[in-house]
Amino acid sequence: DVDLIYFIDSGGQPQFHHLLPAFIHHTNLNIFVLSLCDKLNAHPIVEYYDGTGACVSSISSLLTNKEILQSCAQATQTVDQDGDSRLLIVGTHRDLEHQCDGETREDKNKQLVELLIPSMKDHLMFYNEDAGEVIFPLNAKKQEDIDKSVANDLYKCIPALKKRVKPIKIPLKWLVLNSSSF
Repeated sequence: DVDLIYFIDSGGQPQFHHLLPAFIHHTNLNIFVLSLCDKLNAHPIVEYYDGTGACVSSISSLLTNKEILQSCAQATQTVDQDGDSRLLIVGTHRDLEHQCDGETREDKNKQLVELLIPSMKDHLMFYNEDAGEVIFPLNAKKQEDIDKSVANDLYKCIPALKKRVKPIKIPLKWLVLNSSSF
């Protein structure tokens, strides 16, 4: 008896937006990551790196954070016939959010709940359902006790996903879409 974990990370790359349904077919968990310093209506910056880690290109996404998340949510609903797929939202740079102007984490949570409920209620994983918080606030680089606690909460979410994933074959043409081919 083997459990398989297969990670696909599009890194927010715009060329993956339209192909998202193909990549999240039969998934148990889709994790959407955004910076707590970015507004939901902001167009995130997408950076491409070479093998040495040097940034070779930087572009602004045509879609806003909110539009990308909405697209992900719609794709999840479209391809998830069994209703078993879950959407989890991670907010990064928790330690810097006090320096950010504009939207607070509370504002973002309210907007996301309005955007995703009621249509995604059965798919959405809450950080604190009683408080209406869907964002798991985390700082990975400078972890404090609160970050370790949130990471523990994230880790606890995984066993809650009861459905076993059946591996499927993905056509090779879908796998060649990486930054070096554009």
